[in-house]
Amino acid sequence: MSYGPFGWKSDWCNGLKKRESLIDRVFRSSLISMTAAVIVTMLGIVIDGVVIGRFLGPESMAAYTLAAPVTSLVTAFSGLLTEGTQVLCASNLGKGDVKRARNVFSVCMVVTLAISAVLVCGVFLFTQDIAALLGARGASASLQPLVGDYLVGLAFSFPATILLFEFNSLMRLDGDSMRVIVAVATMTVLNIAGDLLNVLVIGGGMLGMGLATTVSYLVALVIMLLHFRKPDIIFRFSLAGLKLADLKDILVAGCPSAVGNVSTMARSFTLNQVMLATAASTMAVGALGVLTVVQGFVSCVLIGVGMTTAMLAGMILGEQDRGSAERLVSVAMRTAFGIGAVLAVAVFALAGVIAPLFGSASGAEMVELATRGLRFYAFSVVRSSITRRACAAPGCRRSTASCRTSSSWPYPRLRCGECSIPTPYGLRCPWARR
Repeated sequence: MSYGPFGWKSDWCNGLKKRESLIDRVFRSSLISMTAAVIVTMLGIVIDGVVIGRFLGPESMAAYTLAAPVTSLVTAFSGLLTEGTQVLCASNLGKGDVKRARNVFSVCMVVTLAISAVLVCGVFLFTQDIAALLGARGASASLQPLVGDYLVGLAFSFPATILLFEFNSLMRLDGDSMRVIVAVATMTVLNIAGDLLNVLVIGGGMLGMGLATTVSYLVALVIMLLHFRKPDIIFRFSLAGLKLADLKDILVAGCPSAVGNVSTMARSFTLNQVMLATAASTMAVGALGVLTVVQGFVSCVLIGVGMTTAMLAGMILGEQDRGSAERLVSVAMRTAFGIGAVLAVAVFALAGVIAPLFGSASGAEMVELATRGLRFYAFSVVRSSITRRACAAPGCRRSTASCRTSSSWPYPRLRCGECSIPTPYGLRCPWARR
């Protein structure tokens, strides 16, 4: 340690650089595995889109597009519960309060099962009504059996989808990240094999496509559930200690994430209705489906950034380390901008390659429309990666004497009485108190 007149400043700067370097390394290493897991978790829906477009034709692709708002609704519940639970559990573990973390986990499991039961029963009881509401009516009534079959086949994957999102982050906190990798890899292989078996051998149509996805998700869920047989885990389910206050905290922390997904659902639903009313062609609706699939894939990458940030922010803020939290925000913002720029260039440059993956010879018009749509969409990716992910969604809230914190989906938003938080470009956050 230096004892000169300015030695303290040199030591402080060196310590700060080491801390920032550590935050950078931990964030980037966690980001790779978290993003890969999120992408593969949602890859089942993407694979369905490719196989449906290539083998089942534009009408089936249009039906797949009409069903998109339902899958967006499931994703909204996933984001709501996953973000809220992850932030609260990480924060409590950062404070060493394992009991509270377990209580939050148990509340999340009860709510997940209740929501899943409602979703599954709703699809089975009101299949045709839902299909008609989604747009399969009137001139498009021929799409109703296709939409209904796909939703019925997919229904039992809804609980697995929500749980896989939740376990993706919680098992990393529980030191079992390898199980996540094995589960999602198995799910991907089974889903691809099941889809191809359905279209090339069985001929199960849209029902078979949904069932193939469901089977792959359920197998992945079983692999995940085996984690809870281990004796030395943090998260154990128990009905003892359940508190309504924990549910409120989960909903408050995860609500911004759900708002974003509900907005996506509303947008998909509205665009579907407009296309059906004005385009007079299932080709345009199918092209919109291609765009929806690509948007979903891009969103998965950004979700990975968000989940990584939320997990690390919870632990850092649990220890009341404001300096590391500020660095985490800066790294996350820079990373989101960089990833958004790369994805925008890739989507624009490869639009002519991506769109044909979803179309057969009978869907040439759909492919052409999708190619143009993807190029227009590319211009919005960078803006989306920053504004939607960085500024739009507070998720974690906690208080100390000098710093009030609400984490964003995907970035934490720090409101400090003593300072404002630097953005990646050296500006000051407008929400910081002066």
